[in-house]
Amino acid sequence: MVGPLPMDAFAALRPGPGAVTDALETAWRETPAVAQAVQAVLAEARQALTAVADGAAAITITLDQLDAPSQTLLGEVLGEGEVKALIRRPDGGEDRVQESVMPGLWRVLCDGVQTLEIAEVPSLLRAVMAAQPLGLDIPEVMPDGAMNVKSVLLELDAATRAYETTGREVEANLTLLPMTPVDMEVLDRAIGVGPMSIVSLGYGNCRVDACARRHLWTVRYYNTEDTQILNAVFAGDVPVSVRATLEDIGEAAERLGEITASLFH
Repeated sequence: MVGPLPMDAFAALRPGPGAVTDALETAWRETPAVAQAVQAVLAEARQALTAVADGAAAITITLDQLDAPSQTLLGEVLGEGEVKALIRRPDGGEDRVQESVMPGLWRVLCDGVQTLEIAEVPSLLRAVMAAQPLGLDIPEVMPDGAMNVKSVLLELDAATRAYETTGREVEANLTLLPMTPVDMEVLDRAIGVGPMSIVSLGYGNCRVDACARRHLWTVRYYNTEDTQILNAVFAGDVPVSVRATLEDIGEAAERLGEITASLFH
């Protein structure tokens, strides 16, 4: 089970509510160079949001030009959205992704370098999944007590292999399937634990984990008491509960335009 993901790596941004604050107004009045640097990034982000909403490919915005005060101010405007992800690198390091309050506008911290990415989902998440081996190793003989796991594994194996050519996604809803404890043990061993954990609050409390096999994810929903209400294994792209829609991205472009107009009139 994955709990709330710490985002300490973004602490320097001091994410706020994504609205005009005294700190922002003070920065504009007392440190115009800081405000102007952030204004330029926000203008670029708004253009990128509009382009992606109209069908353009993902757009990355570098932040190397921003000093620490500018990074802080940018974080005040962007705030924290509903999705955050933790990626565990093979070298033992960690990369992090945090959605801003504007859907489709993501803060990405990869190998110590921070960028903004405008996309339905950051390319890093797909790249991490693409690096996993394809297909499942399914035992020929199932242990005593197994009932339905072999058919589930065969379906998932076929789905992950077919996804690369058909794009068809398949979900095995384990909550509705009669799975014994032995079934679940065999399933867990076969799909493995991948290098990525995601929390999405846009669809309630949803926790998504990459499996150790390409195109395979576990998707779990919890109620307000943190009791699991749905447990599924999903074969396909990054699950929809993590992705921003093009409609959301278009609305985010409008919202960012309103915010920047009020900040930098």
